[in-house]
Amino acid sequence: MRTHLRTSLVLIAVLLLGLPATARAASSDVIRDCADDGKLDKPYTQTELRGAEKNLPSDIDEYTDCRQVIRAAMHGGSGNPGGPGPAGAIISASGAVAASQQDIDALAAVQNDSVKGKQPEISIGGRKIKPGSAGLGGPLAGLAASNTMPPSLLTAVVVLLLLAIVTTYLAARERFPQVRRVTARFLGR
Repeated sequence: MRTHLRTSLVLIAVLLLGLPATARAASSDVIRDCADDGKLDKPYTQTELRGAEKNLPSDIDEYTDCRQVIRAAMHGGSGNPGGPGPAGAIISASGAVAASQQDIDALAAVQNDSVKGKQPEISIGGRKIKPGSAGLGGPLAGLAASNTMPPSLLTAVVVLLLLAIVTTYLAARERFPQVRRVTARFLGR
């Protein structure tokens, strides 16, 4: 019975460790699709696109325009579909229609700031709010973004810790009879 329990727990832990790898595979599909011909041939989720942008290899980033293609797909533009657009319209590189040149300049400034890691502040009700700070300011501002570990990885770590604790306890109980007596006394059996 104990062998089955241990085997089951190890199997569950191994399967949970495979979850982050499957998420990574989807972003590599986006990169491969873009690197093939410079455009995305299939629709991808925002998560896949963000993962691809974060994990874009340096050689592909340097010698192709995949970063721009991925960003355009993230912002909803997949390039101009070929039509001229509305009369007098200004069309951005991603195919989006802008009302004025100032809109395109503002978009370029936001994109450049995001590349540099700057987060824009938004003014709501006279208060400056920084996205991702959870309303924390001053010395506590960094706490909101401090936990960037993916939930699947965090779950796998917790399961592995629990597995290590249970395995250690079972091994100690077999080897040292005192552990069994202390446990029985502690649990009231």
